[in-house]
Amino acid sequence: MSSALPPDVIKSLQNGVLNKYFVIAAEAILFYDYFIMLPAEIEHIWLSKWGVGNVLYMLTRYLAFIESPLMILFSFNVGFGRSPNAESLCRDVYKSGAWVNLLGIVVACNILYLRTAAIWGWTKRALICVAIADSIIIPLACYGMVSYLASMKYTPSTAPTLFPCTVTVTKSKIYLDYIETFLIELTVFALTIYRRFTAWPETPSHLLRTLYSDAVLFFGCLCTTSIINLILFTTPSLFQFYQLVVQLQYILHSVTTARIILHLRIAGSIPVSNDMSFHISEGTTNGMAFASQTASNDPGNSPIYARKMDIELQSVGTTEGDKNNCLVVNPYMI
Repeated sequence: MSSALPPDVIKSLQNGVLNKYFVIAAEAILFYDYFIMLPAEIEHIWLSKWGVGNVLYMLTRYLAFIESPLMILFSFNVGFGRSPNAESLCRDVYKSGAWVNLLGIVVACNILYLRTAAIWGWTKRALICVAIADSIIIPLACYGMVSYLASMKYTPSTAPTLFPCTVTVTKSKIYLDYIETFLIELTVFALTIYRRFTAWPETPSHLLRTLYSDAVLFFGCLCTTSIINLILFTTPSLFQFYQLVVQLQYILHSVTTARIILHLRIAGSIPVSNDMSFHISEGTTNGMAFASQTASNDPGNSPIYARKMDIELQSVGTTEGDKNNCLVVNPYMI
């Protein structure tokens, strides 16, 4: 084979095979996580009272199952490479998958926003920050995606049975999307850790420990893939690998944000007697996320549901001093 094909073609084929390996790895993670978490999903999502958290979970979990078949078709469907309409088929499938990918990333980022806003007391100010972030980041992300898709040029494949769709990409603004994603994850992590050191109780509940352990672990996964993608898209000598971690990054966003919601609900279902934490009933805190009992004289920064939380805390015998030194978490907002 090496004597029949030019070295640059061989190198291109090797890079294509490597990209396929990463696509397969991403899909393996998605399906493995789905099936091992399915019993918890049925119990804590399908059979629970429906609200914002359930909707966000369904979006972040199942958009991946819409996007993945499109990326698999683009990478593996031999029929595309042999079709006289190969260029239009490859373009349409990839564009559809790319926009679903972007929508899934936006949903995942909003889960991270809301979790962080809830840690800070679920205040009006926090909600305003979430709305402002979305109003800035979503248009910029769409601009980067449009620039990226417009820069893609589809060429006949040198090995249609191996690589049905061959694409070259000129300079685009897609790197803006990866910069935004990295900054979002870094900001969310910084705010979460800062809150950890300013409002951590002496005896944290299992729910709080789950919240923060997920924050650290998932930040490491998401941040790593964002940095790798940013490097690949901005380094000319590495641009041939630009597709390497794109699918993996999206799948990790889907898996980790789905687990954030499920882990909180699983931890929240542990009985008070075993968990030694405050029990917040779903009915008492209907529509509420997490609530901080830190006192504040700023009306714009006061917990919206503070009064309901006070009543619930009193009902389980918590003293006034305890309420000022801890975070109270309701696992049923997200």
